[in-house]
Amino acid sequence: MASKVEFHSALEDFQEARRRAAFQTIGDRLRGRSEVLLSYDDVRKQLRGIEKAERTLTDIPVKAIIGSVNRYTDFTRNFLPKKRVASERWARVKAATATLTGLQPIEVYQIGEAYFVQDGNHRVSIAQQSGQSHIQAYVKSVQTRIPLTSDTQADDLIIKSEYVEFLERTQFDRFFPDTDLSTTSPGRYPFILQQIEALHFRLELAQKKTLPFEDAVWYWHNRIYLPIVEVIRTRKLLQNFPERTETDLFVWIVQYKEELAQELGWDITPDSTAGVLVAQFSAGSKKLSTKLRTTFQHWVYGQPTGKWREEQLAARQGRMFADVLVVFSGHVEQKDMLTVAAYVANMEGSQIFGLCCLPPNLPDQDLKLKQFTKDFDLACKAAGVAGNLAFAFDKNPIPQVIRRARFADLVLVPIGGRTFPVNQLSNLIQNCATPIMGVPLGADHTYKKCLLAYDGSPKAEEALYLAAYLARFWELELTMLTVTGQKQISPDILFEAYAFLDRYHVPVDIIKASGPPATAVTLFVVEEDCDLIIAGGYSAGGFKKMFSGSLVDEFLTQSKVPVLICK
Repeated sequence: MASKVEFHSALEDFQEARRRAAFQTIGDRLRGRSEVLLSYDDVRKQLRGIEKAERTLTDIPVKAIIGSVNRYTDFTRNFLPKKRVASERWARVKAATATLTGLQPIEVYQIGEAYFVQDGNHRVSIAQQSGQSHIQAYVKSVQTRIPLTSDTQADDLIIKSEYVEFLERTQFDRFFPDTDLSTTSPGRYPFILQQIEALHFRLELAQKKTLPFEDAVWYWHNRIYLPIVEVIRTRKLLQNFPERTETDLFVWIVQYKEELAQELGWDITPDSTAGVLVAQFSAGSKKLSTKLRTTFQHWVYGQPTGKWREEQLAARQGRMFADVLVVFSGHVEQKDMLTVAAYVANMEGSQIFGLCCLPPNLPDQDLKLKQFTKDFDLACKAAGVAGNLAFAFDKNPIPQVIRRARFADLVLVPIGGRTFPVNQLSNLIQNCATPIMGVPLGADHTYKKCLLAYDGSPKAEEALYLAAYLARFWELELTMLTVTGQKQISPDILFEAYAFLDRYHVPVDIIKASGPPATAVTLFVVEEDCDLIIAGGYSAGGFKKMFSGSLVDEFLTQSKVPVLICK
């Protein structure tokens, strides 16, 4: 039996434990963690646990005890005593540890890696306060489909409970035992289950017969979930969202894709959606300094040189222009633009996003919109390409074009005639994150000979890269034109450009000319019967134009052939 000295010492230990409990509660709340012990009965019911009859005697980690059967309100998460715990009883148990009798084994339930005290809460509290790493216990195992870990919080149980309901409805873990469908937020599994149930309904309607629910589960996993997960892995999105899971990102992409479809009127691809998701919501983009720097950079310099190519190499497997945005400034150039878009789409296997830019309060608006939509759908059908059409009503629709260009790999925009003013097109080129092809009215829509306007600048290097791609995969005859004037091009730079093309087996003729750059390029296009120009954009957001002049602006007003402006 413990002496009075030992008992009074134990009482002091109790008061110290109570003080620690108060500080722990404050600290856990500041860190956003719960200090509450979990209720065994609540956990077992939520996880549909099945208790085993047998029990074993073993040593268990004290830190893995995260709940209690009856005393979960009396102790903190670390089993420090709260106000409801009687000091005398706690002290008597503590004093017993100093005698020969010691402590009897506790009794616990085990769910996964976590334990819940059935009998012996005070003994666990004293073991924690004394710094013991393990305690002897009689253990009863509880079988569940979702195991617990020692760091499971109360909020985690909501997610795990949803997962159990999902598994019982779908049997997903039996069909796909190697697929990790874990999430970090509540509401994900009900969303996925709703997807599968809607899919099951559509499959039955399509096949006009009753189908097993598991058919929809297999279809969802193989045809919906895995392709988007492949996008996540290809783009290495988890690096941008280190505290999330693939399933978290899957749900985000699907939900954001639906929001964008409603907002833009287009069926955005998961890959394009993922790119915008990263740009807007990744951990790096949330840093104020990064955000301010990026905002200033785009305001002064437009899209960083080479950024588009870097993203395409990371995300694209095969063709370069999977999604093509076609901009219409009215009905006059509709046929020309659709013809060029269909050509690009057939070469690249693309889908077309159409954006018809019209002035506000257009006379006979409804009739014209119906006719335009009909013509667009017929043109896409005749060309055998998928198309989505939306409308913009604004005197200056370029900001909308810039926003929508984030979901495309190439922007086709009409130039010349009564289309967009040059200042609006300059704004588009400066701020658009995507390569732009300016298409003059009446221009040829098949390309055999292309001219690369090259001066060795960073923007021209991007044009060189895209020229190599088009020459090889579109089988174009390529000529590289350099114009000597205010800026002399080093022979070493020309040799490196030639070596780059030769490395990819792209034949090229290198021509040197002199005089005003725009005039030299225009004359060469006419003399050699070129049908496509490839050039870099503005070198510094419009403050310094490439070729030491305003070559791009002159192209936009004078060119009789399409001009592909690279980023």
